[in-house]
Amino acid sequence: MKKYLIPIFMLLVSCHNKAGNVSSNNGSLHIDNVPDNLVRDVYSGVLPCDDCEGVITSLELVHEANKTSGSYSLKETYKGKPEGRNIFTGKGTWSTLRGDAVNKHAVVIEIKQGDASRYFLHTEDGRLHQLDKKMGRIKDDSSHTLEKK
Repeated sequence: MKKYLIPIFMLLVSCHNKAGNVSSNNGSLHIDNVPDNLVRDVYSGVLPCDDCEGVITSLELVHEANKTSGSYSLKETYKGKPEGRNIFTGKGTWSTLRGDAVNKHAVVIEIKQGDASRYFLHTEDGRLHQLDKKMGRIKDDSSHTLEKK
């Protein structure tokens, strides 16, 4: 099982930047001044919304090289909602899980939000597909996708 984790983790590793403060630029959220020993992966897209036009989502995962967990920053902007009550941000920890409801070899990113968690399937092409609360695939998978920046 360990032999699968290293190649999969290498898919998660991207650019080295610098970290410290969280800021927002052009709708995305990122941590400024990430130290050289940390890796930053940024994903963004518009996720579906039941009572709005869509949720502009920016998820940044920060971690040490060769680690499958770290911290995250999340910014969600609800399109079509009144300004001042349409932007939500969060920070916390994330980790990599093995397997989802369909495939025991799938790589799933779990972001922890207090007592709750959200799950994203990491695909071979570097995208994150949002999963439901039981780590199952959502019917219209293409509209639940975050692209790596």
